[in-house]
Amino acid sequence: MKDVAVTGQELADLADTIVEFVVATCHQEQVLKYGRPFDEHGKVAQFCVVCLGKHGGGELNFSSDIDLLFVYGNDGQTRDHDRTVDNDFFFNRLSERIVNALTEVTDEGFFYRVDMRLRPDGESGALTRSLCSHWAYYETRGALWERQMLLKARRAAGSQRLWQQFRQTLMPFVFPAHFDVGPRAEIRRIKERIEAEIGVRSDRDNNIKLRAGGIRDIEFVVQCLQLLAGRRNRKVRSHNTLQAIGRLKQSGELGADEAHTLSEAYRLFRRLENLLQLHDGRAVYAVPEDVPRWLWFVASTTFPRSTQQ
Repeated sequence: MKDVAVTGQELADLADTIVEFVVATCHQEQVLKYGRPFDEHGKVAQFCVVCLGKHGGGELNFSSDIDLLFVYGNDGQTRDHDRTVDNDFFFNRLSERIVNALTEVTDEGFFYRVDMRLRPDGESGALTRSLCSHWAYYETRGALWERQMLLKARRAAGSQRLWQQFRQTLMPFVFPAHFDVGPRAEIRRIKERIEAEIGVRSDRDNNIKLRAGGIRDIEFVVQCLQLLAGRRNRKVRSHNTLQAIGRLKQSGELGADEAHTLSEAYRLFRRLENLLQLHDGRAVYAVPEDVPRWLWFVASTTFPRSTQQ
């Protein structure tokens, strides 16, 4: 039986392939409609799709939505067409088409649910921004949770060169020389706020994502250590949670027993998550409590312990 890390990576690779195809198709449609976008220096303006969350981490499961962020290179205008538009207009229209193509329901279903709420200014913000606009936002208004979010950022489709520029531009934001508010205190505050919003109730005990010591808690521990150690040690910078745990262990930020406990618990929870969502066909995180479903679930979750640390 495949390790959950392999399954998550394969599902993320599949999502990358689909997104890349959709981006290429939609981009060509927009070029035919508005012309090809050029920047102020006369070069073809680049576009990149950045994936975040479980998609970015290579940890996608069977019913995951995908978290995306769109970025284009520089401002300018389109050429070689009767209708000339600004690059901002072109790439926001392109982004709309990409989201619609990925989420459109057909007789054969749909590709993915797409979550764009992690972009600058959230739901009220533009679907895409230029590289400079992204930097201006994070430099002046970026919050610690956005540093956490960008730990998992990875190129899904589009320009590799622009992705490298985006990544290098934002590294000083993700790993600053000093924090105005320490990550430990801020992440604790974020966690307390989330728990206050969802309510800390006894019926959360069977929720593998929200329960104490569940998926979210493991990710928060790992991300906090990455933010603290990543400023001086580039080796702990990884978009993948299990890989990050291994690197934190190698760097001495985690003890061997701590790393083993975190990685085994994370593998177990992700395995349960996949089985729950395969069975229900939707994003659920609560382990069943009724006896028939529980017996099925226990039988389904039998798998060999991982030998990876």
